[in-house]
Amino acid sequence: MLSISLRVQAALLYVATGLARVLCVHPKRCIAATLSCAVFLSLGVFRVRLLIDPVALLNDYTSPVEPQFPAEFKDQGGISFVLQPAASGQNVLNKHFLGSMMKLSSGIMAMPSEYNGQSFTLGDFCTKGVDSKGRIACLTDDPTANFWDSLEALNNDPRIERTLSLFHSGICGLSGTASSSTFGGLTYRDGPDKSPQIVEYAASLRYSVPMLGTEAGTEKAGAADAWEATAMEFLQNSDSEGKALPDGEAYRVYYLTTTSITEELRGSVIETVWLFIAGILIMLLYLSAALGRFNRVDSSVGFTLFALANSVLGMAAGIGLTSALGVALNPLTLGVLPFLVFGVALDNVFLLSRQFNAAEGDLSYRMRYTYKTIGYALVTTNMEMVLGLFLACIIPMNLIRAMCMMCAATLVVNTAMLLTSVSAAMILDERRRKENRLDLFCWLSAPTRHLPSGPRWLDVQLGKIYASLIGGPRIKWGVVYAFIALLAITPAGIVHIVEDLQPSLLCKSNGLVAGYFDAVARDYKGSSSFTAFVSDPDQLSVSARANALQLQAALGESAFTSGEPTHWLSPFLTWLRLASSHTHELVDNEPPQDKIEPWVREFLNDTTYGGACLQSMVLWQDDKVIGSKMLGGYSYHDTVPKYAPAVKDVKRIVGAATIQASSSASIDPIALLFDAMRPKTPLAFFLFILGMVPANLVLFGNWVSTLCSVPIFVGTVLVLLASLPVLRAEMNPFATVIILISMAFAADCMGYVQKAYLEAVGNQDSESSSVTSWSSDATEQDPTRTQAPRSREQWYTKTAVSLTYSLIGTLISALPLTLSPIAVVSKLFFRVFLTAAVVAWFGSLVVYPNLLEIFGFRVKKGKARSADMSGSRKVKYILLTRESAEL
Repeated sequence: MLSISLRVQAALLYVATGLARVLCVHPKRCIAATLSCAVFLSLGVFRVRLLIDPVALLNDYTSPVEPQFPAEFKDQGGISFVLQPAASGQNVLNKHFLGSMMKLSSGIMAMPSEYNGQSFTLGDFCTKGVDSKGRIACLTDDPTANFWDSLEALNNDPRIERTLSLFHSGICGLSGTASSSTFGGLTYRDGPDKSPQIVEYAASLRYSVPMLGTEAGTEKAGAADAWEATAMEFLQNSDSEGKALPDGEAYRVYYLTTTSITEELRGSVIETVWLFIAGILIMLLYLSAALGRFNRVDSSVGFTLFALANSVLGMAAGIGLTSALGVALNPLTLGVLPFLVFGVALDNVFLLSRQFNAAEGDLSYRMRYTYKTIGYALVTTNMEMVLGLFLACIIPMNLIRAMCMMCAATLVVNTAMLLTSVSAAMILDERRRKENRLDLFCWLSAPTRHLPSGPRWLDVQLGKIYASLIGGPRIKWGVVYAFIALLAITPAGIVHIVEDLQPSLLCKSNGLVAGYFDAVARDYKGSSSFTAFVSDPDQLSVSARANALQLQAALGESAFTSGEPTHWLSPFLTWLRLASSHTHELVDNEPPQDKIEPWVREFLNDTTYGGACLQSMVLWQDDKVIGSKMLGGYSYHDTVPKYAPAVKDVKRIVGAATIQASSSASIDPIALLFDAMRPKTPLAFFLFILGMVPANLVLFGNWVSTLCSVPIFVGTVLVLLASLPVLRAEMNPFATVIILISMAFAADCMGYVQKAYLEAVGNQDSESSSVTSWSSDATEQDPTRTQAPRSREQWYTKTAVSLTYSLIGTLISALPLTLSPIAVVSKLFFRVFLTAAVVAWFGSLVVYPNLLEIFGFRVKKGKARSADMSGSRKVKYILLTRESAEL
C-alpha cells in the first residue's frame, strides 16, 4: 500500500510541477484552452431535458413508472380541493362554510373552459358512471358492460344481492357528471343499534371530481388538461376571495390536480434562477472582502469575478456533459447545484489563494509549492466528495440520482478549472500587483505603491483560538472525551427517527398544493384500498357469504388496520338536499344536538359500516352471475413506510382465504421507494467509510491519520441521524443524500488538515536525517524558498484559519436556500446542512487535530518508527529530489 502511495504521489507531483511551469510561462494560453474546453462541454445544455413529472422523479430508473400520483386519484385524473377555515380551531359545520362549499362545488361543475377554440363544460366531454371497481367518476369514454349508468342503478338493481352494504357516493346534478365530497375530522360514537349517533367536530370540507379514461395524447385528454388548468385558476381566485371575508367567515381553498405539482415545479425553475443570481452577488462580496485588501492595488474584485465566472461556466459544462449522457435536469438539482459550487468548489479558492500569497519567492516556485501542499489536498478531497455523490446514486430514486450525477460532474469540471484557469488568473493578478496596476482597471497604474500590511486581525485571533484547542494534554483529552460523550447520547435521538416522505416537499412551501397535502394528512387519515375478485358462480350462497365475512374479520384483525377506523361521510350535496327541511337550523355554531341524530341517520340511510370491508358488487349477464368484486379498505398507521408492508399483509390474508379470491392494490412510488431504500441506506454509509480508508492510504500513505479519520466519519453519521428529530425532519432519501454529502464535506476539511499534519511529520523527521541536510543545502542555494512551519502549533492553526474562511463562505452560500420555492430545499436541506456544517467543523477542525496530536506524534516518539512514517520520509526525499531536478 505504501509503495502504491509513493508512486501515486510522485506521479501527481510530476504532473503538478509541469502544470505549474506551464501556467507561469503561458498563463493566458492556459486560460484560453481551459475556457474553450469548458465552452465545448457546455454545448450539451442545448440537449437539456427538464424533468418535472413527480411520478418519474420519485421512481427508479429500473422500475416501471407507476401510473398514479398522488394517491388521491389512483390511476385517474381530476381535481380535488379542501375548504378550511382561515382561523384555526373553527368548526366547519356552520352556514357560512357550508354555503361557501356549496357555491364552490356548483361553480366548478358549471365552469366554462376552452380547448381548440371551443368553449365547453365538464359535462360536454364526460358522462357520469360507476366503473367495475366501484369508483364513481366522470367517464371520458363510453360506459361498457362493466359500468352502471349511475350509483342509483347499481343500488336498485334487483338481480344483485348485496352481501355487504354499498358505500354511498353522490351524483352532481348540475352537469350530469359525477363528484363526491367528504367531511374531515369527524368522530362518531356507536349507539345501541351500532349506528353513528353524534358528529362532534369537522375541521375541513373536501370535494373531488375524479375523471377516468383520459389516455394521454387524445383529444379528450387535452380537453381534460384544459379544464384542470381553468379549475386551478378558479380555485386560486376563490382562495383570494375567501381570505378577504370578515373574521369568522374567512376560509382557505387548497387544491390538487394531476398537473398541479408539475406546474409548481415548472414555475419554481424561474424563481431558482433569481436565487442563483443572488448567490453570485453574495459570494462576490464575500470573496472580495476575504481575499483582498481594501485598496486599489491589493483588492481582489477582478480575480473574484473571474473565479465566479469560471464556476458558472463549470456548472454549465457539468450540466451539459451529463445532459449529453441522457441525465435529466430537475428543479431540485437547480436548487442544490449552485450551493455545492459556491459552497464547496468555489471555497477552495480561499485555500489555494491564501497558500499562494503566503509563500515567498518567484512565481514558479510559489505555484509549485502551492500545488504540492494545498493543490494535492484539493484534488484528493474533491475525489472523496465525488465518491460520496456517486455512492448516493444507489438510492432508487430518479430525482436523487440525477442530482448526484450532475453535482459530481460539476465538481470534477470545477476542480479542473480551478487548477488551470483560476490558478493562471491568480498568477496574472499577482503580476498586476507587483507592477502596481489597479484591480479592475488593470491598464492603469496607481500613483503610489501600497505596501502590504501585516497579518489580518481576524486571522491572528482565529489562530489563537485554534492554538488553544490543541494546547496541553487536558485540553486534548477534554475535546476527545466531549466527542465520545456526544456520540454516547446519539442513540437517544436515533430511536425517535421517523421515516417519511411527504409529497408536499416537492411543492412550494406556502403554495395551495402544499396546503392541500397538509390538510388531508391532518383531517383525512391515510388509507388505501384493495379488491378481492371472486369468480365462483355460487358466490352468493350462504357458505360463500360466510367465507366473505370471515375474510372481512381477518382483515379487521390485521396489524396494519386501524382499531377505530374513521369513516368518511359522503356525499356532501346529497346530505344538503336531505337536510334542506332543516335549513333554518344551520346556525353559525354547531347544529343543535337534539337535531343532529336524525340528520345523520337520514344522511346515512340504511348504510352500515362494518370492519374493513365497505362494499361488494356482482357482474351479471343473461340473468346469470359471471363474477363479483368485493371492495375493501384499510387504513395504515403512522407514516408512508408502513404502506408497503400493509399492502403485502392484505395480500397474504386474501391469499389464505377459503374462497377463490385474489387481490390487487396500488402501492404508490413513495412506498416502493422506502421499501427499496431501507437496505441500501446503511450500505451507502458503510461503503463510503470502507472506500475512504484504502483511498486515503493510497493518496496519503499514512496509517495513523487515516485511522483517526474513521471515528469522525462515524460520528458525523450518528450525530446527524440523532439531530433529525430535533430539526423536525424525517429520514428519507433527501436526508440520506445530505448525510453522505456531509461526510464528504468532513473528508474535504480533514484532507487539508491531514496534509498539514504530514508536512509537520516530515519536518520532524528531517531534523536528524541526511535528507534534511541535503534539503538545507538546497534551501541555502535558493534563499527564496519558504520552509514549512516547524511548530506543531503552526501546522494546524494556519490550515484551520483558511478552512474557517471556507466554512463561513459555505454557510453564506447556503443562505439563499431559505428562499427556495421548493420545500425540500428551503426546509430539509437548509436545516440539516447547517447542522452538518457545525458537525463538520467540530469533528474536522477540533477533534481530528487533537487525535493526530495524541496518537500521531506519540507514535513518532516510540522505540520503532512505523512503516508509514518511513514512507513519509521517502515521500519527503522524492518530493525534494523532484524539486531539485526541476530547479
